[in-house]
Amino acid sequence: MKRFSFVHGAFIFIFFAALLGSCKKEVTSPAQYAIPANLKMISSGFAVGAATKIEVYAATDLFTGYNKLYIALYDSVTNARITQSNISLSAYMGTSQQGIVENPSGTQANNGLFNGAAIFTMPGTGNNAWSLIIQVENMSSKSTGSFTSTLNVIQASPARLYSLSQPDDSTSIFVCLVQPSTPQLGVNSFEVAMYKQTNGMAYTPVSGYDIMITAEMPSMADMNSPNNINPVYIGNGHYTGKVDFIMSGSWQINMGLVQNGIVIDSSHYFNLSL
Repeated sequence: MKRFSFVHGAFIFIFFAALLGSCKKEVTSPAQYAIPANLKMISSGFAVGAATKIEVYAATDLFTGYNKLYIALYDSVTNARITQSNISLSAYMGTSQQGIVENPSGTQANNGLFNGAAIFTMPGTGNNAWSLIIQVENMSSKSTGSFTSTLNVIQASPARLYSLSQPDDSTSIFVCLVQPSTPQLGVNSFEVAMYKQTNGMAYTPVSGYDIMITAEMPSMADMNSPNNINPVYIGNGHYTGKVDFIMSGSWQINMGLVQNGIVIDSSHYFNLSL
């Protein structure tokens, strides 16, 4: 009888120990989501009211055109990584110029980072620097707060963005190169984003265009790439296709924009080197 009580008691102890262990709250430490070595921090601060520390990363210094942003969030008390949050971005220069932003999709981080983007339409440094406002919701504490960062933006060279005036409705369309960011020999994904500016403070994604691309090497007559795929619309102002670089050197990607069968513009291009 004593033997039965001992075994029974040991079983109950092990059962409750396992139960408590399974119910223990998981703490996500910063070490579990190391920041990739190819990213550099461009800003950091605290979202007042949300008890959240914010770090903003990019692959390079910010430039005019399409910049991918990677945002890391930490609990400002425990320093635990936050991997669920609603994040909203906005970018301004002064009181009359607004940048184009793409908020992270969904509330779940990707390998510890929330992925968004900002398109800066002009350079800005010093007193004319850009301001990036990041509003976050700390979903564990049900609190919200924002952090405003001052960002220096340089002029991209070669250009990765151009604009078209629309004389019929006094608006402008911005076309920016998304990828390739580092072209490679062979077939590369080719992606552009198009946004319509209705005034200095509002942009909307542009759909309904056919984009025709040709790739040539200006330094070599008749050197063209024959295996390109014209970009098609995939949503949120983005168009994706393929460009084939058949040899190393400087390439010119000619852009033809067609709407309802009418060529709207064929005078612009992007220069890429590999």
